[in-house]
Amino acid sequence: MPPYPNSEEDLWKLIRPLKNGCHEWRGRFQSGAPLFVIERKRIFIRRFIYERNNGKILKGYWALPDCGNTACVSPEHLKLIAIRDVVLEGFTDGSRSSVQRPNTVEDFWAKVIKRSDGCWIFDGHRNSDGYGLFRFEWVQWKAHVLSYTIHSGPVPEGFEVCHSCDNPPCVNPDHLEAKTHLENLADCKKRGRTNPFGVKGLAKEILCTK
Repeated sequence: MPPYPNSEEDLWKLIRPLKNGCHEWRGRFQSGAPLFVIERKRIFIRRFIYERNNGKILKGYWALPDCGNTACVSPEHLKLIAIRDVVLEGFTDGSRSSVQRPNTVEDFWAKVIKRSDGCWIFDGHRNSDGYGLFRFEWVQWKAHVLSYTIHSGPVPEGFEVCHSCDNPPCVNPDHLEAKTHLENLADCKKRGRTNPFGVKGLAKEILCTK
């Protein structure tokens, strides 16, 4: 017998309507988030239900219950909130304290070293191109993109977060700006940091990434 149900029909069986209007998730949780697995694919229930009713959630936002019940997945109670507002302000209704987070914004900044040259270096895990990686809540972020999102809000659709300092592990928000891909390529060419051969591992010579 599989450890979890493996069909969408089974998913709905794990949701129980309550008299107060909540639809309570009775299945598995990961880092405080209702989770379901279908054919080895993880599905975060809040996102699944919100997108089913309202369309795709843009990166930089979470769908979270505004009723104070962290197990609630009712589409009527799910509220789209910018991650920046969650980590800096919390919920105005006081339910923030009940949302479990394995990593907080304080954890993120604890891994940052502020250098005298103005760069703030992310002193945590990095990918092969030198960009910092940080798992915030249940989402893997590039460190500079998370820093931009915290200070400036979600990255606009079709834009990339670029370094003015040409330093991949830097997360100083004053060194980060959103540009289109074409603007990024033009800047790379102007500064001589293109990768003409497309060799993996040379992306760190490029000004920015998504």
